[in-house]
Amino acid sequence: MSVLTVLDPAVGLAHDAVAALATVLPTALAIVVFTVCVRLALHPLARAAARGEKARLRLAPQIAELKRKHARDPEKFQAAMAELYRAEKASPFTGCLPMLAQAPFLSVMYRLFTTRGDLLHHTAFGVPLGLHVGSAHGPGRLLVFGLLYAALAAVGYLSFRRARRTAPDPTAPVRR
Repeated sequence: MSVLTVLDPAVGLAHDAVAALATVLPTALAIVVFTVCVRLALHPLARAAARGEKARLRLAPQIAELKRKHARDPEKFQAAMAELYRAEKASPFTGCLPMLAQAPFLSVMYRLFTTRGDLLHHTAFGVPLGLHVGSAHGPGRLLVFGLLYAALAAVGYLSFRRARRTAPDPTAPVRR
């Protein structure tokens, strides 16, 4: 028995929602629409996590300086770091708490597709949704997988570029 079985009532609701969408849309599109809706619902948490991570990165040089300054006295370091976070109106946990709050929703999504296999018996462009790339024989199936991997690579590349563009400059002088 899995620890995630506590999520089964929510998985049932998610399954019913996707199945209802699949009555008016192709199943693959219903899964995409449902996933987009879940991600949109979680967007405020993701933004809060991103803001917390940005604050942590912005304060990293100052924290490194405090660590160097109070290397021999951990209590003073903790106090100075707490004062820095208080002065900057930030928290060391602002990046991780919103991410932790998203975990149950993403676990429900994962469990939906690993325990409720009936959704994966439908097809997209003639390829079963539950098919693995290793068992995809034939040029049509390989083309579908190739297009999906190309789309994933494009999204990954765009995310990487955006993250690099919004990351703080590590060579910038430390603000005091």
